[in-house]
Amino acid sequence: MSTDNPEKEIINSWLEKSKHQLIIVVFSSLWSGSTHILKTYLRAIIDEFSDVEKIFVDVEEQEKIAQAFGISQVPTMILMKNGEVLDTIIGTMSKKKLRILIESHIYPDN
Repeated sequence: MSTDNPEKEIINSWLEKSKHQLIIVVFSSLWSGSTHILKTYLRAIIDEFSDVEKIFVDVEEQEKIAQAFGISQVPTMILMKNGEVLDTIIGTMSKKKLRILIESHIYPDN
């Protein structure tokens, strides 16, 4: 499948996947210490949730995707569910707060 806008196709595929599960897209960079902390926390807890997919995007390698989301700082997390963007978080947070954030989007009525 070829398209004139592969970035849009990638983003649309994430939104489509989010109809069935929570998608967490982390925009990052190799030089960002905060990014490494967030990735470590996310990797440590993500396996607890079977219906969550994490996607890491290096803003320098995937510049057009980062631009499409208006990413100006790293790390930035975009949470998608039900075919839409639910939340955008700039910066890092504690592992406990990250778990609470994920749970609030998986189990919104709790």
